[in-house]
Amino acid sequence: IITNMNNKGYSRIWVLFSTSTVRVTLILITDPIVHCSICHYGSSAKLDCSFVYGFNDAQHRLSLWTDLHSVSSMVGVWIALGDFKVVRAIGERVSFTLPNMDSIHDFNNCLGKCGLVDLSSIGLDYT
Repeated sequence: IITNMNNKGYSRIWVLFSTSTVRVTLILITDPIVHCSICHYGSSAKLDCSFVYGFNDAQHRLSLWTDLHSVSSMVGVWIALGDFKVVRAIGERVSFTLPNMDSIHDFNNCLGKCGLVDLSSIGLDYT
């Protein structure tokens, strides 16, 4: 188990894995990110993975974009997954209020700078 528990005992991200299947090496822990290198024992395939749990507040999320940009400069094959707490476009949110356009811009700008692309999903859009 890897977690980003802070000195107050508060944890936002938990990463659980089978040690008999993969070797997980912790690279970086911040409040919104746990970044690891994952190696599959059977195939020796390697993947860097950032597990994300973003902040609700747009100002606090700015550190997430900085952290992701820092990670992007030190990885090869990389996936970032989790709850970024922001949408990429207005149509991705169902609400009576419009999402913050500055937050959408910041998120899309970060994805572009980091070379990340949004993978399409299968199934229900809103759960």
